[in-house]
Amino acid sequence: MRKLPARFERYVMPLVLSGVMTCVVSLTDTLHSLGFSPNFIRTWPGVWLLSWAVAFPTVLLALPLIRRAVALVVEVEEAVKDEVENLAADMAVEVAVEGAPAEGAGEVEGRAHR
Repeated sequence: MRKLPARFERYVMPLVLSGVMTCVVSLTDTLHSLGFSPNFIRTWPGVWLLSWAVAFPTVLLALPLIRRAVALVVEVEEAVKDEVENLAADMAVEVAVEGAPAEGAGEVEGRAHR
């Protein structure tokens, strides 16, 4: 199966994360409210989809603010530096395996050496 390009990570990660979180929270809340009954089985999927439809755009909008808030208490520069170095190492492995540069490899390697 083909993978999406790396540029889509900024959308796929919040999509999956919001889906998992709303699944767990809506399941817990609906189960607490209705108990495990036929009403639960009919109600929960709709509650989950509605909450996911609200949560995903909320996460997309809130994420830049959350990253800034986290940067106030976490040394983000080191975390980003480590992430870039790891990405560059991964791309070097891809080049060795495939024999051709991965998309954007030169750009990442240049940033990793700064």
